[in-house]
Amino acid sequence: SGWKYWDAGLTKRGQHQCNKLRRELQEMERYLDWELCVVSPLTRTLQTALLTVGAVRHDGEPIKFLATEMCRERVTLCPADSRRNKSVLVEEFPEVDFSQVKDEVDTAWQTDKEDDEACKQRGIKFLQWLAKRQESCITVVTHSGFLKRLFEQFGMGIASEDMEELHRRPANCEMRGLVLCAHRQFEGGLSADLMMMPMDDPGDG
Repeated sequence: SGWKYWDAGLTKRGQHQCNKLRRELQEMERYLDWELCVVSPLTRTLQTALLTVGAVRHDGEPIKFLATEMCRERVTLCPADSRRNKSVLVEEFPEVDFSQVKDEVDTAWQTDKEDDEACKQRGIKFLQWLAKRQESCITVVTHSGFLKRLFEQFGMGIASEDMEELHRRPANCEMRGLVLCAHRQFEGGLSADLMMMPMDDPGDG
């Protein structure tokens, strides 16, 4: 923790992890068909998205990048979980659409600290938002703490070993494939193929 990690970027170890995943993606036999990359507006996830998803071949149009606060890490007192001003991020990451990020400053980090339940509820709202999007194949670059709190709300009716795997805290730069099926509680939603990728690198190297 500490201000030296305020919205910190990737360390060398994190960059190495991104390079490894990029090589794995580049070695896939077929072109990637992701239509959209949804990414947390924290610097380390923006860097991860561009170093991995943004650096491999795609089938069809180039993938679009969309930042949203809905999939940011749980809002805590830790400066690493805060973002820099929107205008700074827009200038640093011109490939990314920041239209979903409403505030110039990180007002959520200043005033809206989250407990586990609040983070879980935000995760459900994020899934509802994803389900309503027109794209059918989306990749999400987010954070392990956010994903763990999201995933542990599901899977109670599946085999115990599968539930344990679903509830396991994701590793740095781990990619998981999911199918999002929108039921009635996801009003008007569409089914979508999702790839979830966490990046929580600051301070580990």
